[in-house]
Amino acid sequence: MNQAKVFRSGFGRLFLLFLGIPFLLLAIIGSYTMGRFEEHAERERLALLESELDLGVSESSVAFYLIKRINAFWRLLRSKGPDSVEVARFYHAFSKVWGIPCSAYIYQNRKLTRTFPDNAAFRSTFETILIDLNRLGEDFKIAQRKNNQALLTIFGPSNRLELLLNSKGKLRRFTHGTNGESNRGAYIWKELPNGLGLFIVIPQPPDFQTRFSAIRKRLPPNAGAALPPANAWFPPAGTTKTDMRIALQKTVAEGRNQTQYRGFNWIFCQGREGTVWCSAKTFPATGLTGPIESLVFSGYLISVVFFLLFILAQIELQPGLNISDRLESLSIRTRLGLLFALATVLPLGIAVILGSIGLMDRREFLLSEAGRESLSRLSQLEQGYKSGVEQFKKISISLRNSPSATQLRLPQLESRVNRLVKNRAIQRFEIRDSAGKLFFSTDDPLVHGVSHAMDLFSRVAIRRHAPSRLGTANEKISAEELMGEELLSSDDMGLAALLRQPGKVWTFKMGVNPCLWYWDIYDELATGPAFIAVTHQIEYLYEGYIRTTLVRGAPANPLRLAVEMGEESTSFRTLPGVSAPGWLPLLRACARSLETGRVLFRELELPHGRFWVTVKPEITLGMFILADLVPVASRLQTLSLIKWRLAATVLFSLIVSFLGATLISSFFIVPIGDLSDGIAAIRVRDATFRIPVRRKDEFGLVAEAFNTLLGELKELQYGRVVQESLLPMNPPHPEGYSIDCMRLPATDLAGDYHDVFQISEDKWALIMGDVTGHGISAALAMAMAKATVDYQSLTGWTVPAQVMENLNRLFYRELKPRQKFMTLCYLVLEPSTGKINAENAGHPYPLLYRRATDSLEELAMPSMPLGAKKNRRAFPLTSAMERGDALLMYSDGFVECPSPNDTLFGFPHLNNLFSGLIRSGKPLDKILEVMEKTLRDFKGPGPFPDDVTLLIVKRN
Repeated sequence: MNQAKVFRSGFGRLFLLFLGIPFLLLAIIGSYTMGRFEEHAERERLALLESELDLGVSESSVAFYLIKRINAFWRLLRSKGPDSVEVARFYHAFSKVWGIPCSAYIYQNRKLTRTFPDNAAFRSTFETILIDLNRLGEDFKIAQRKNNQALLTIFGPSNRLELLLNSKGKLRRFTHGTNGESNRGAYIWKELPNGLGLFIVIPQPPDFQTRFSAIRKRLPPNAGAALPPANAWFPPAGTTKTDMRIALQKTVAEGRNQTQYRGFNWIFCQGREGTVWCSAKTFPATGLTGPIESLVFSGYLISVVFFLLFILAQIELQPGLNISDRLESLSIRTRLGLLFALATVLPLGIAVILGSIGLMDRREFLLSEAGRESLSRLSQLEQGYKSGVEQFKKISISLRNSPSATQLRLPQLESRVNRLVKNRAIQRFEIRDSAGKLFFSTDDPLVHGVSHAMDLFSRVAIRRHAPSRLGTANEKISAEELMGEELLSSDDMGLAALLRQPGKVWTFKMGVNPCLWYWDIYDELATGPAFIAVTHQIEYLYEGYIRTTLVRGAPANPLRLAVEMGEESTSFRTLPGVSAPGWLPLLRACARSLETGRVLFRELELPHGRFWVTVKPEITLGMFILADLVPVASRLQTLSLIKWRLAATVLFSLIVSFLGATLISSFFIVPIGDLSDGIAAIRVRDATFRIPVRRKDEFGLVAEAFNTLLGELKELQYGRVVQESLLPMNPPHPEGYSIDCMRLPATDLAGDYHDVFQISEDKWALIMGDVTGHGISAALAMAMAKATVDYQSLTGWTVPAQVMENLNRLFYRELKPRQKFMTLCYLVLEPSTGKINAENAGHPYPLLYRRATDSLEELAMPSMPLGAKKNRRAFPLTSAMERGDALLMYSDGFVECPSPNDTLFGFPHLNNLFSGLIRSGKPLDKILEVMEKTLRDFKGPGPFPDDVTLLIVKRN
C-alpha cells in the first residue's frame, strides 16, 4: 500500500474537492434568487388559467353560444340543402340539446321555401321579407310601411325594415313585450349570391344555467361558473360548491381575481350581470417550481456527494478511493481540460443566473410598457371618430345654408340629401316652415315614431328663437304646445340645454343607439324655411370610421383589429377580416372582454407569430371590441444588449480557460496528441500518415519510431491489392440472371472468399467461403482455396463433390496443425433450368427467396468446416430457382456483427432485411447499398470485427 501511495499525485482528491465547491456556491445563489423564478412560474400558471377562463366565458356567453350553433346550422344547410334529414335533425337539437327555441325561415331566390317548425309564426311577414329588404327607392318605402306594424309586433321598436337591412349577417338583440330585459330576443338573417337565404328568430335565448350545462362537457374539467343571485353553482372538477363559494369570497376580500384554496389555484372573473366564471387547478404543495428547484436541489446534492467522496478518499475508503484512482488514471489532456473547465463553472453559473433574472425583469417591463402603449393607441382609435362628427357638422351647416334649402329648390335638395343618405354621410333630414309644417323630410310619418315629437320641438324652437317668423295665425298656443314647451324646457327632461342652443351638433340616444343631431332656425329669413334638422346614427359613422382606419390599406397581418361584438349586435367579424382558426384565442378573449367590460392583456400565438395583445371594449357605442397586437419578437429585440453582455461574459470566461489550456498543452500535450493520432493511423492501416517531429527530445525520438512503423504498413497494402485482384468485384452472370457482390474486409488482408465463373456451357459455379480469423494467415489460406478451385478447370474434377473433397484433404494436411479451418458453400447453377446442386462445409446456409409464394427459405446443409476432419461426409442438396427468385450467399461476419451494446445483428434481422429488399424490386446494387448502410448503422463507428461478404443471384 505504501508503495501505491507514492504514485498518487493527489489530483483525484483535490479534483473531488474542487468539484464540490462551485456546485455549493451556485446552489446557494440559486436559493436566494428562487423567488424571482417562482414569480415567473406563477405568472405562467395564471396565464394558462386565464386562457382556459377565456374559453369558458366565450362558450357560455349569449352571443358566442347562439352564433356558434347558428353558423353550424347555416353550414349544414348550404352543404345538405333545406330538405335533408340532417338539417331537420340539427334544427331539433336547437331546443332539445341546446335549449334554444327558435323559428327558422329558409329561402331560395328570396322566396320562402321551408320553415322550422312547419307552422312557424308570422309566416305572412317572413314570406316576402327578403324580397322587401332588397327593394329600392319608393318600392322600399312602400314595403317598409307594409311591414312596419308586423316588425314592431315581432321585434319591438328600432327594428324597421331599413334597420334590418343594415343588420345582415349580424345577431341583433331586440326587446319585445312589456317586461324589458326579461323578454330580450335575437334574430339574424343571411343570404348567399346563389339565392340561399336564412332568417332565424329566437324569442328568448336560453338562460345562463342552460347554456353552461349544455357546453360544460366541451370545456376543460377545471372550468367552473356560477350565478350567485340564483344560487346556481357549477364548481370545477375535484371541488365543491362550498369550495367555489369560499374561494370567490377570498378573492373579493383580497381585492384581486385569483387566490389559493384547498390545494387549488383559483382565478375568477365576473360578468356585468352578476355571472361568475372560474378556473381552478392544483398547484405544487411546496410552492417551488419545476426545473429551477430541481437544479438548486441537484447543486446541493452534487456538492455533498463530492465532499463525501473527498473525505472517503482522504481516509482511503471506498468508493472515494476508487474514484480518486480513476481520476488519477485520466490522460493529461483530459485532466487539464477538466481543471480549466471547472475554473469557469462558478463565474459562468453566476453570470447565467443573474443574467436570467435580469432578462425576466426586463421582459416584464417591456410587457407592461407594451400594454400601456397599446391601451393608449386603442383609446386614440376609439376617440378618433370625432373627426367624423366635425365632418357631419360641416355637412349639416352646408345643407342649412345651401340655396336649395334657403330658396326651397326641393328637387335639388332632395337629390343631394338622398346622395348623402346613400353614402351614409347623414341618416335623416327635414326642413319645415314657420308653422312647423314639413317642406321635405326623409322620415316617413307612418314608420318613424319621432315625427310627432319633431313637430312639437320645431314649433317650440321657432317660437323661442324666431318669434318674428310666427304669423298672426300662429300666435295662438294649443294646450299640447304649452305642455310640450314646459317639458322641453325642463332640466329634468335633459332637453333644456339642447333647446337653448341651435346650430350645434348634439349627441343623445334616440331609440337603441346614440345619434348626432343638428338643428337650427332660419331667423335671418322672413319667408321660406324656418327650421332644419339633420340626424345621423353614430353607429354608421363609427363603423365607417373603423373600416376606413383599419381596413383600407391594411397589411396581410394586421396589428390592430376591431371585432363586431356588442350588447345589441354581434357577428364576430373582424376588421380587417381574418378567418384562420388560429385567431380563435383572440376572439375568445374579446368575448370575455365584452362579457366583463374589462381591458384584458394576453400573450397569444396567432397565425403570423406570437403577440402581446391588449383587448378593450369600446365605450362609445358598445359595438366593437378593439384589439392591439404587439409582436413579441420585435419588442424582445431590445433585450439583445443584455443577452450580448451575458454571452460576452460566458465567452470571455471560455476564452481565458481555452488560452490557459492551450499554453499548457503546447508544451507536452500536443506531442502526446500526435502519438495518439499515430496509433489511430495504425488502427485504420493508414500507411501515408506521418507524425510531425516537432523537436529533438524524447517526444521527437518516439515520433520517428512511429513513422518507421507506419512505413511498414505499406507492404500490407500491396498484399491487399493482390488479394482483391483474385476476387471478382463485378462478377460475370449467365443470360437471364443478375449477380452482384459486396466485400467489407475487417483488415487489409481478408479471409473471406467468393467466386463466380462458368464451368461449362450450361453450368456456373457460385462459391462463398470464410477462413477462420483474418489478416495475413487468413488471406494465405483463402489464396490456397482460390488456387485449388481454379485447378479444377484443368483437371476436370466433378463439381461440387470432388472439389470439396480435395479442398478438405488439402486443408486437413496443411492448415489443421495451425488451427486454421475454412467454411465453404459451393453451388452449381444450370441457368437454362434454374437447377441448383450444392454442397456445404460449415458455412451459413444460403437464403432463397421464392417469388411465387413470397417466402424465404434456407438451403440447409449441415456439415463440418474444411480441414476439421480427415474424411468429410457430404450432404449434397438439389433445388431450383424460378423466375423472380433470388439467392443470397453471405459470410458469418454479417450476422455476427455486434452493435455498441454487444447485440448481434442476427439471422432473423438478415432474413427480414433481405426479403423486404427483394420484394421492393430494387436493383441488386441498390439492395447491397441498403444492406451495407443498415449494417453500418447497426454497428456504429469503427472498423468491422470480422470480414463481411455478400453475393446475390437473381433470376430475371
